[in-house]
Order: sequence, then C-alpha cells, then structure tokens
Amino acid sequence: MYSQWPLTPGAGQFRVLVLHPPSTGGGNDQLHGSLVVANLKHEKGRFETLSYVWGSSNLPRATILVDRTSLQITASLGSFLRYLRRNDRPLRLWADGICINQEDDEEKSEQVALMADIYKSYSQVNVWLPDPTYDVGSTPRHKNVSSLRGLFSLMAGDHFHDVPGYHVYKRTRRLKFTETAEFDAL
Repeated sequence: MYSQWPLTPGAGQFRVLVLHPPSTGGGNDQLHGSLVVANLKHEKGRFETLSYVWGSSNLPRATILVDRTSLQITASLGSFLRYLRRNDRPLRLWADGICINQEDDEEKSEQVALMADIYKSYSQVNVWLPDPTYDVGSTPRHKNVSSLRGLFSLMAGDHFHDVPGYHVYKRTRRLKFTETAEFDAL
C-alpha cells in the first residue's frame, strides 16, 4: 500500500494523513482519508500530531480507507480519529500507526529518528488516553497504564480543571495543556 507514497531516505520526508469528514455527518461512519508526502522544511504548523496508546496486537482492530485501500489500525486509534474528525472540513494529521509503514523496518527506523522533529513541527498535539475499562494488554510499553487510568478518571470527572496546566475548551471539549511552574513542581 505504501508504495503509492514513497519516502526518499535522508530527505526529511514523512506522510501526513488527510482525514476526511464523515460522508453522512455521522460519527460512526467509515473512516476515510488520504496520505500525502510532506517535508519537514515546508510543513511547520500545517498538521496536528496524535499520541495514543496502541494496545495489544490481539485486541480488536478498526479499519480506515486510505485512498480506497483498507488499512487495519488499532481500535484505540480508530476511536481517536472518530473523535477528532470534523463534519465540515478535512484534518491534516500525523499518527505513526498510519503514516509509517509498520511492516518496513528500514522505514520505521528512519521515521522514528524523525519523530522528535515531527513533534516539534505540529500545529497542535492531541493525546488520547485509554478508557479505564480498555484492556491495553500486558506489554512492557504499558506499565504506566494505571497512572493513565487515574488521569483519565480525573478527566471524566468534574475536577480535572484542578490539575495544574490543564483546561478543557468548552466549545470543542478538547483538553489543552500549558506548561506552568505549578505543573513542573508536581
């Protein structure tokens, strides 16, 4: 599938997902989008990054149609994309589970080396924390899930605004973090 969007090694290229609005305006519509090849020199502030818990590989999967090609993604990423997508316009996003060919070790190695620069070039970073009932599996990557679950329960309650540095936009219900001295002291 990724041969349609080749990356030139050493050129600072990466793929960006253009997530399209749902065709019927419903949140549960099939996810669909397209990939574009981007360059770090030209993309600063033109895409949002996604940070999320992958979960175990034996958990249920979701599907996204990328330029009419079906791609299996984690259920967590599928939920995240449904939450983020807009009804009125496409979104330019970078999510490693879609934008990096996970079956090409050479590409993964090069793209992982670019991740710090990719995360520095975003217009906004979006973080998806698992639902407390979500089984993320027992892989070493998820040793801190209990702390994520605690943070998620704060978010779900009425007291998340008490955590220094965080607030929720009323219009979009999105969480915003601003680093503060009070947060650093935690």
